Amino acid sequence: MRANRDQADPIPPPSPRDRILARQAHAGEGNTALFAVMLGVLAFLLVVALSVRQLAAPANTQRLIEAGIASITDIDAYIAENRESLREAASLGDTPGITAPGFPLKVSLTRDEALKGSNEELRSALLARSAALVYSQGVGAFDRTGSQSLSTFSAQGILKFALGQLSQDTHDRATTACIILTLLVALAAIGVVLRNEGFVRLRALGVATLGAGLLGVALTLLLRFAAGSIWSSDPFGDDLAEIVSAGFGVPLRNFAVLAGLGLTLTAGGVAFRVADGFLTRATTLAGPVPEAMDFGDEPAELDLDGSESGVAEG
Repeated sequence: MRANRDQADPIPPPSPRDRILARQAHAGEGNTALFAVMLGVLAFLLVVALSVRQLAAPANTQRLIEAGIASITDIDAYIAENRESLREAASLGDTPGITAPGFPLKVSLTRDEALKGSNEELRSALLARSAALVYSQGVGAFDRTGSQSLSTFSAQGILKFALGQLSQDTHDRATTACIILTLLVALAAIGVVLRNEGFVRLRALGVATLGAGLLGVALTLLLRFAAGSIWSSDPFGDDLAEIVSAGFGVPLRNFAVLAGLGLTLTAGGVAFRVADGFLTRATTLAGPVPEAMDFGDEPAELDLDGSESGVAEG
């Protein structure tokens, strides 16, 4: 009967102290997830800023800008049509350089280049000086008259705008953003480490960075595919797709590295956790280590009746 009464008694409600501790534990779990999400978002933005900085670096922009300018200006056709006018302007004038007539960018050639240079030499000189002009002035370098209007939604207008972003100003802004985001990523990572325990810290860092890396890879591939398919029917779009594909290769590589780092951290955290559990179980099954026996005291002698007796002194 007593057992039945005990089973029928209702479970007492938690005390105020237990409720407070439960709320604190729940809040702690929320803060832990918040730090992990912040780390993933900041790591994603850091890779974006780093990719922009790499793309806008002088050593990397030269090839991209030259390829874009060659496509926009149709430079081979321009040289074929204006080869004789360049030679005539160089032979009649007495200035050390002449401005390329009718070229979309205000670049100059030396008299020797205009008179004696081959078509390939003229092409290299025009592209190199045009790239330097666009890098220093941005998209405004294409407007020689100050009243040029670009069609934003055309392939040519988009390419001009994209080339204009590969400038020194963009490189400087991206560098500043990288410094700030690196500090924020470090703070978020410290928060993740402090809010977790043991090998869960390593796994939490890995999951956050792995998620950011995979998201970046997916978005980069999607944007590259979209850029390559929008103007698929336009001959100019083939050049645009090739240039955009080369540009997207930088963030794609960086996000893949971030995902690889996250996967390594996650796998490492899981592996260390499993190994630690295995060692703990093995130690528990082995039992406690027996203490060393002390043989310093002589054993007591037993009488025939089983009682202890001391050793008789001489």
